[in-house]
Amino acid sequence: MKTLLLLIMVSTIIIAQQLSIPFIKNSGQYYYGTGIAITEQEATDAALSELTKSIAVRVTSEFNRDVIETTKDFNETVKSILNT
Repeated sequence: MKTLLLLIMVSTIIIAQQLSIPFIKNSGQYYYGTGIAITEQEATDAALSELTKSIAVRVTSEFNRDVIETTKDFNETVKSILNT
């Protein structure tokens, strides 16, 4: 009986956490793609293509090199910063 109760509780939790397609599309919190085609592979490719068009990434890189040289010392500092 305990096993059955646990199974019912676990399945209820899993069902409660499933998101519907309309919820995902209307929430504005998710990226998604849809694809309609003759074959499953073509539909998958179309959905992935639509999904990747909605994702943008901006990457910048900065590289600084400071050199200080005196008659006795030589100091060099290099700093690389990558921002995404």
